[in-house]
Amino acid sequence: MTTEPTRDRIVRVAREIAEADGISAVTLRAVGTAAGVSRAAPYRHFRDKSDLLAAVAEDGLRRIQHALQSAGKDSDDAKARLDAALQAYIARARAEPAVYTLIYSADLATDEHPELTRAGLDAYETFVGLIDRVLHDRAASKTAASKLWAATHGAITLTLAGHGTKEKGLDDITDLLRQLALDILAP
Repeated sequence: MTTEPTRDRIVRVAREIAEADGISAVTLRAVGTAAGVSRAAPYRHFRDKSDLLAAVAEDGLRRIQHALQSAGKDSDDAKARLDAALQAYIARARAEPAVYTLIYSADLATDEHPELTRAGLDAYETFVGLIDRVLHDRAASKTAASKLWAATHGAITLTLAGHGTKEKGLDDITDLLRQLALDILAP
């Protein structure tokens, strides 16, 4: 049996509190208490709340990257794998909406948290790689990835904010993004 490292437990518990009670409920003391460690323990791993939230966001990005990498990995069909990755990305956002919102929050200055910037770039590069398997042109793949990444984020953000309505054409963002991907990737 392996024991979860204290830092990882603190990040996990902070994520759980954020999802249950909102980001504002995440404090170093509350997380320490809920994690079953001393109230001082979180301060040994994180400078302040912003540092802890950056770690939660970084973890969220790593989980998104893992979902992108794992989705459809047994398929030889590059388009099917990209479709599975889009579905996995949407599923991650829906499973942890508070963390997803935190990841793209203006409250986290990425220049203060280079590990968060790195995690974001790694997730994005995974996405570019999936598109490059379809287009086989790195420059075109980066352009297509930027368009699709922005559209995916926009559709998810609107949906999480309660604007995913049929009247706006956002009731089924999976289908919307699938169609957009086909448009972007069309020759």
